[in-house]
Amino acid sequence: MTRYILLILALLGFVGMPSAHPAGNHALQSFALSYQPMNFGRPARTVVTVKDKETHDPLLGATVSIVSRADTLRGTTVKEDFYRIMAVYRCDRIFRDSVDLEVTYVGYKPFKKRYGNTGFRGRIEVKMEVDEQSIAQVVVVGQQVAMVFRGDTTVYNAGSFKTMADDRFAELLKQLPGVEIKDNKIYAEGQEVKRVLIDGKNLFGSKTSYALTDLEASDVRSVRVYEDFSPEAKRLGDNTAEKEKVMDVETKSKRGYILGGNLEGTLGASLERDYSGRHEIRHSEAGSFYRNTERGNWRLEASNSKDNIRQGEGVSFDSKTTPTKQTDAQADYTLRRGDSTNVSTTVRFGRSRQSSTGSSQTEYFPTEAYALRNEESRNESLSKSLSAEISNYVNIQRKKKVFGAMTTFSIDDGSTLGHSRTQQRIDDEKTRTNLNSNSDRRNIRLNVNIFFHSKISERSTLSFNVSGKYAPGDRDGWRVDTTASTPGLQVKLRNDGDSHNYSFGANLGYRYKLGKKGSVNASYNFSRDYARSKQLAVDFLSDPQGVVDTVNSYHYTTDTYTHSLQTSLQYRSGDVWIMAGLGGVLYDIARSERFPKEERFPRLFFQLNPTVYLSVGKSRKRFSFNLASFPQMIPLDALRSTLNATNPLSLQAGNPGL
Repeated sequence: MTRYILLILALLGFVGMPSAHPAGNHALQSFALSYQPMNFGRPARTVVTVKDKETHDPLLGATVSIVSRADTLRGTTVKEDFYRIMAVYRCDRIFRDSVDLEVTYVGYKPFKKRYGNTGFRGRIEVKMEVDEQSIAQVVVVGQQVAMVFRGDTTVYNAGSFKTMADDRFAELLKQLPGVEIKDNKIYAEGQEVKRVLIDGKNLFGSKTSYALTDLEASDVRSVRVYEDFSPEAKRLGDNTAEKEKVMDVETKSKRGYILGGNLEGTLGASLERDYSGRHEIRHSEAGSFYRNTERGNWRLEASNSKDNIRQGEGVSFDSKTTPTKQTDAQADYTLRRGDSTNVSTTVRFGRSRQSSTGSSQTEYFPTEAYALRNEESRNESLSKSLSAEISNYVNIQRKKKVFGAMTTFSIDDGSTLGHSRTQQRIDDEKTRTNLNSNSDRRNIRLNVNIFFHSKISERSTLSFNVSGKYAPGDRDGWRVDTTASTPGLQVKLRNDGDSHNYSFGANLGYRYKLGKKGSVNASYNFSRDYARSKQLAVDFLSDPQGVVDTVNSYHYTTDTYTHSLQTSLQYRSGDVWIMAGLGGVLYDIARSERFPKEERFPRLFFQLNPTVYLSVGKSRKRFSFNLASFPQMIPLDALRSTLNATNPLSLQAGNPGL
């Protein structure tokens, strides 16, 4: 019987959740069968497990020290439950020299061993021997217990970890075993922490990143991490929903609000002469203010600087770059009424300016073709950008209904000026070339998303979502290329381009509960994406009135309709989670190109992409099986290369109709 169970588990080990692929231009059809273990933490190159040598009991909280030359890592073992409970310390560092491993635990003899640089890899088991002499003695130790496990709850004692007087909460979290910070988000045991409570009060709402900087580490007494249903799941009475990580911080001050801010600035001067020929003064100023309460959050941030924070990667060795002038400002306001009402507004502003200059000189060795050859070049550039954005989020929950809306409006405006001069000499012949360029861009984006969720009976719920996006763009510029050594020879090119993109989508979902542990889900999604890109280039080389440059001019569109249907079956009993589903996507894509003639060349084809997936396992250790068919995308800018309207897989160079 045991062999059959192991065989079933091995078959379920081929895993991979279904991937969503946006609709767009498609040309190639591919099928994939993948194996992807659900790994919610950073992969460790070395795993140290610590246990009692006689009883094989895991020793949680054992101190692990890893020393390799000047590098020293120190931490404690934490609980890990897969097929049995283990005390584990994970290390993802690669060592090039030998490694000294030392493990200590109260009442046990210290473990010490040296490993080679290649030997300290994979799983290393440490079996600790009981020190009977230390047990027989009465020893008073001034250290505090670092962490305690109470069922599924982990409690950290903040007094056991060393922090500086001015450290923020983030510095304390970096020392807690099993807790890490990635992309300004908090993760505990590989799962993202969705809520951070202060003495049981929700002072930050869904903005958990505020806790990293607004809370002082010295004010923290303990940190408790556990799993709980989301407020929405509790309101709807959904006991089959997956629990989320919650962090409750106990403070010493027991404040009802958190208020603070900071101001900082720097001042200096460059040692070398900059683009302007002077020793530029460098400076930066920054300030912030925040107030967090159960009713909402205020946050203001602003900074201004003149420094080389945006020096280009392509600047040559002898280039001179002026200090970048950068100004940024952001304001956030959130209003909450318990878990039933949440309104959030964010306003951002940014401005930058930078100029640079560079020069180079190259001399060549004499050859049979020439006795003397050299080249000199000099270039100058100036770039400016201005951006602004305002976004708003509303979430209202009343009884068994949830209503929400999200809107974002942004504008990005920028310009670039460039000038380059080149002089080439081959024996007695000289050639001088001047190139001037000027370009402007402006992009506007508007996004709207409205959703509604309702529990229509004790067993069934209905959700509806509508979204839309509109994004026009504009690109204009001049390019003048002059060969000064040849009188009258000048290439003048004017570019005038714009683009329009808009999309619309709707989703309808239905869920029916099967008892207290299972549910059936079905959803239908419709979307339409329209994209147009147009550019008219005029050449003034041969005609003062201008002639259309057919190489750099284009006008094309794509129009895509997408229909998708997904069904799934879920079952959850305790920590065991089983999920299986079946879905398909239907694409209807039309392409057209209208240059150089006002003609349509429609290209229509359909694709059906079925998807099958199966997921079995616990909430944090889940195995999944995924079998999917998906299209390979072709970028919109590559549309002009697809000439054959009857075969979208045929690619040729050129432009239809020329």
